[in-house]
Amino acid sequence: MDGSAGADGSDESDVETELDWQAHAIIEAIHDNGGTADTSEIRAITGIDDYNVVLYRLNTKLEPHGLVDLMQPDPDGGRPRAKVVTLTEQGKAFAERLTTDEDDSDDSPVSSIERIERLEAQMNAPYGSWDTENRREYEYVVEGMVAMRDFLREKHGEEFEEYMAEHTSG
Repeated sequence: MDGSAGADGSDESDVETELDWQAHAIIEAIHDNGGTADTSEIRAITGIDDYNVVLYRLNTKLEPHGLVDLMQPDPDGGRPRAKVVTLTEQGKAFAERLTTDEDDSDDSPVSSIERIERLEAQMNAPYGSWDTENRREYEYVVEGMVAMRDFLREKHGEEFEEYMAEHTSG
């Protein structure tokens, strides 16, 4: 990373540490797919089964940092279609750096230490500064939301999916 500013004014090195392995996988999947992919293709390429995991990273991490552009196609017969994601020029450059970093054959102790430090920063990014109580509360809320979503899907099936498509960014 050269330390230049990103689209949102952040330093590119900050972007790299803020993005977790799933965000990196999404960027690489789009890059490997020619620079454009819909969310269904991204899920298939990355193996990330949960649609919400992909959407969260697109909407709160990748788009705000200027790495991707999102487009919601018009519904097909009233049914929502998968979002189309395109790498921006900044996103293409970021994907190239990710690929170069992974292909880097420099096994010197310094490069290994730098990689470990970068991975540690990525692992701690979601809530690294939170204390144990805040982490537990967050995990409890997420578990509750997932349980409610699963309950509503089970009880209301297609009606729930239509409601979600109309009222969320997914």
